[in-house]
Amino acid sequence: MGSTHVTIDNVRLNDYYAEEDESKVGAVVPGNYACKLPQGPHDPDCCFCKPNGIRATQVGVWVPQTRNPEGTHDLLVNNVVSSATQADAINLHGYVRDAVVQNCHFKNTGDDGYVLWGADLEPENVTFRDSTIINTGILRPNWYGVCIATYGVKSVVFQNITCRSPTLEHPIPPPRSNGTWNKGCARIDGAMAIIYTSFGGKYPQGNSITIADWSFEDLSGRAYTPEAGSLNTPAPQKMVWTKSDDGADAMLAPFYVNGERAKVNVHAVMPSGISVDKMAS
Repeated sequence: MGSTHVTIDNVRLNDYYAEEDESKVGAVVPGNYACKLPQGPHDPDCCFCKPNGIRATQVGVWVPQTRNPEGTHDLLVNNVVSSATQADAINLHGYVRDAVVQNCHFKNTGDDGYVLWGADLEPENVTFRDSTIINTGILRPNWYGVCIATYGVKSVVFQNITCRSPTLEHPIPPPRSNGTWNKGCARIDGAMAIIYTSFGGKYPQGNSITIADWSFEDLSGRAYTPEAGSLNTPAPQKMVWTKSDDGADAMLAPFYVNGERAKVNVHAVMPSGISVDKMAS
């Protein structure tokens, strides 16, 4: 059964050992980098199968998919702070509706930051706002994780999200990419947001994803700009920007679609002081 009318408020996670474990964040763990998925039960490959020694929860907030058709609704997550998570920061899974995540601060994840994973259950009226996410994916260095990710959604708004990510020199290519730069590559720190069709992600007719008033910066707080980025697809040492689906008002925003773009409607509201007139080839 889905939970209803739940408030998670003023919670601090994974800080008790943060200072002691700081040197382990991003450290190389020998034998952890044979990422040749898919793996079978007798496959000798080890893709981050060894522990990194960082004492942290798997996620900050996790809403599971439920069997009941009503799902999870009327959820408020406010002021949750975390120094490390082994996987996502906040992941809302399944049919979630009328939910707000706000005033949160996460850093040092091992996967994505703020995630809506509806699969084919069409979550709707979900808002992530006024929150910060820093250095996603660093607990599995160079492998997987961006600040914002969707895996199937009917309607969601990401408003006033601050994303601080490094530009990686040697990201680990995903399986079956042959190590080349293409639309399937750079699934870590290649954009502020990635719209995925994997993990069962479906986008029904009339879907809406809004990215508004963003701050997209490197770890030193310098803003990423469209003119220094790549268009639509990942490229070495560049962040991806894609035009929104706003007709005559379309603008470049820091996202790309990992799948069939025609089925996804991404709307953007540009933060002040950002120029979208130029784009590097």
